Amino acid sequence: RACGLLAGSGCGWWGWGGGSSSVTLNPGVYGNINISNNANVTMNPGTYYCTGDVNINVSDRGNVTGNGVTIYMASGKCTISNGSVTLTPPTSGCYKGVTIHQPASNTNRCTLTAGSGQCISGLVYAPGATVQHCGGSSTSAPNQTIVCNKLALTGGTNVSGAASTIYTGTKGAICR
Repeated sequence: RACGLLAGSGCGWWGWGGGSSSVTLNPGVYGNINISNNANVTMNPGTYYCTGDVNINVSDRGNVTGNGVTIYMASGKCTISNGSVTLTPPTSGCYKGVTIHQPASNTNRCTLTAGSGQCISGLVYAPGATVQHCGGSSTSAPNQTIVCNKLALTGGTNVSGAASTIYTGTKGAICR
């Protein structure tokens, strides 16, 4: 159980490949989330509990914005690459400061391919997994804390000191 969400309730697949219109995604329980191409997606604040894969790969004309969101990866892998992606964590509640939460039982790789338009702030928590951080630029260095089993930095990843975002978790929600 993840902060009041019951695994398996209403699981489904959600995908958006873009077009000229925008789409709003609401918190809830998902099987897979696939956002690609020219998609313009706003993620409303809350927890996105995923039992499958999350793939966010938008083109230079697409964008994904989520303020106050936590992507909870119960299983499956998380891949966020390319395009304009801005994700910030909640400022209160069970997942305060946590943008991506992948419990220790989920050992799938978490891949964050930063581009000049990508900004994922807050905590990336994946203690059982390898987090692969690729690319980025000095102007888009992420303001994030990463907790993982292994960290793979490739493709010009810029590390410039400690993140200024301090995460706080409710005992049992993040910490064991």
